[in-house]
Amino acid sequence: MQTIEIAKLKIPNRYTPAEYFETLKASIAEKGVINPILISVTGRVIDGVARVRAAKALGHTEIPADKF
Repeated sequence: MQTIEIAKLKIPNRYTPAEYFETLKASIAEKGVINPILISVTGRVIDGVARVRAAKALGHTEIPADKF
């Protein structure tokens, strides 16, 4: 696992229900990002798009990630 800058990620457009997004933001604000996102070697987010967006909305500049 590594920490990667959110600005360097390629984030695909995926719909996240607003209620889930707000719940996720509250969880990340309280506990931080517990599960790392999964990214490709090119930096595209494979799993964890909502976590990236929620962390970014909270002002985080980095997020834990595993490369696939």
